[in-house]
Amino acid sequence: TMEAYAKKLYEIGFSLLCPNARAHGKSEGDTRGMGYLERRDNVLWINEIIKKDPSAQILLFGVSVGGATVLFTSGEKDLPENVRAVISDCAYTDVYSEIANTVKGIVPLPAFPLVDSASLVCKIRGGYSFKEASCVEAVKRSSTPTLFIHGSADTFVPFSMLDELYSSASCEKDILVIEGATHARSATHNPEAYWGKVEEFVERYF
Repeated sequence: TMEAYAKKLYEIGFSLLCPNARAHGKSEGDTRGMGYLERRDNVLWINEIIKKDPSAQILLFGVSVGGATVLFTSGEKDLPENVRAVISDCAYTDVYSEIANTVKGIVPLPAFPLVDSASLVCKIRGGYSFKEASCVEAVKRSSTPTLFIHGSADTFVPFSMLDELYSSASCEKDILVIEGATHARSATHNPEAYWGKVEEFVERYF
């Protein structure tokens, strides 16, 4: 859960806002945006913070779909300059590739036409297609310093996706690979390396 991450970030010195994504927890909605729709929600949350504290310095932090969410957010043209840095742990390159990888692990079927059909339904009912929801394109537009983290043994969000995301990013960037960590387990697999790097990165921008 995100509680352990929140506790550690609080100990580092951050005040926290931890909203549930659409159709998760107590948030309304019946369409899961996989981070893509939530990018606009995040901009609204950020602007609410700035209304209360115009001098706020903001870090975006997320793991898995949350990691993708903060990358999507970083690519928004109207992202306030108060957002000083982004930390993304085990994000995927795009929704299409991630769902295709997940399907492949369940049934031995090609992505087409199954994933393409699901993408069409998502476009009609949710307002976005899997291919347009691309973190790669988002980080190309981002100017916010970003730390990319991934476990080398991750197969759920393939470790190979890290290289494409990192190489595509046009912002100041850094990278952390946790050897042997599976999906979303980097912080527990090697907490010393993980939080040491996070604190080092944060100190550069805050």
